[in-house]
Amino acid sequence: GAALAYHQGIPFIAALPFKDQDLKWTPQIRQKYQWLLSKAAKIVLVDRQVGYISSLVPPDVYNSQKMGERNRWIVDQLGPGDKLLAIRNRNARGRTHNCIMHAHSKLSSVRPTVVEINPDKFSEYKPKIVNAIMDDDVPF
Repeated sequence: GAALAYHQGIPFIAALPFKDQDLKWTPQIRQKYQWLLSKAAKIVLVDRQVGYISSLVPPDVYNSQKMGERNRWIVDQLGPGDKLLAIRNRNARGRTHNCIMHAHSKLSSVRPTVVEINPDKFSEYKPKIVNAIMDDDVPF
C-alpha cells in the first residue's frame, strides 16, 4: 500500500508496530523498507501511542500482538469519509480479518468504507485501487 501511494504521489503515514521491526529481515528487504520509510509523510511508533501501549511488553520490543495493535490504530484513525483497502482471501482469518472486523464494528457515524480485494485477482484490481484512492466513489 505505501509503495503504491508513493508512486501515485499520495502522502502516507508509516504506522510501525514497534521500532526496528525490520531487524531480522534480509539486508535487501531492509534496504527497500528503509527507503520507503524515508518517503513517509510521518512515521508513527504505535506501541508508544496512548491506548496502544502494552502492559506486558515495553515499547520497542517485539511481540506478535503489536502487529494487531498497529492494525487497530490504523482503523481508529479513519473516519466516515475514509476508505480502508484490505487485500485478503475472504476465507482467511488472522490480523487482516480482525482489522476488517474492527472497522465494521465502529459506530456508523465514524465507520470508514471497507474495500476488500482478493489477492488472487490483485493485478485485475490494481488500476481500480488507484481510482478508489483518488476518487470519491469506490469502483468495485
